Amino acid sequence: MDRKEYKSAFGKEHYERINLAVPKGMKSIIKSLADDRGMSVNAYLQDLVRKDQCGMFDTMQIAEKNREMISGITGNMHDGYDIVFKDGYCCHCRTKKDVRSCIIDHCSEKAVDTVFFAVLLKTCKVLHKTPIFLLVTCVLPFSYRKIFVCFDGV
Repeated sequence: MDRKEYKSAFGKEHYERINLAVPKGMKSIIKSLADDRGMSVNAYLQDLVRKDQCGMFDTMQIAEKNREMISGITGNMHDGYDIVFKDGYCCHCRTKKDVRSCIIDHCSEKAVDTVFFAVLLKTCKVLHKTPIFLLVTCVLPFSYRKIFVCFDGV
């Protein structure tokens, strides 16, 4: 694959295109607003969308630490809200309170997983055991542990 084909394939895989129709004269206004801020039209429009999302985050009182895990929120109070997380998880909520609960639940699950595996790896280094052995030893009931002892030397 040559350079041009690679760039084309990369663009199709990582980006989406939007055709935007605006009234005559609006294109030059948007371009001049973007130029005033030292941005391209594309970057300027993305910045506007991000600011709109931040406004929705503020309205829903979503904590700063959880905002970085969210790809976007769409919807309204009549149809409900769709939350898309950066890890691909999605949920639909009817109220702003449900939105906050969903975000907190999903983010706390991720935090627990991250902390658990960090502790597991540190413990493995101290005890000179493999992660599989410690995971089995810590999580499985005692009667099942004998099955996995063979992983000790892996």
